[in-house]
Amino acid sequence: MADQDDVRHSRAVEPSLITDLDKVAVAEARNGLQQIDEAAAIVEHYVSEKRHFNLRPSTLFRLHRIALDGLNGYAGFFAS
Repeated sequence: MADQDDVRHSRAVEPSLITDLDKVAVAEARNGLQQIDEAAAIVEHYVSEKRHFNLRPSTLFRLHRIALDGLNGYAGFFAS
């Protein structure tokens, strides 16, 4: 049995998500444009410094987070 000091009682608060379909459409469009801007900034960073690009999970998570911001509580994370 776990010692009382080892028991964790805190819980993360679920983010508030958009439920109105018109607002969802607006958020999807906004997120898509922000995702394009972020992808362009990533390309510019590597091209301007003539660096070799490696697609890393952190880059995918960042773009995923932007795409689902306000629409899904798991934005930027793998969900099982």
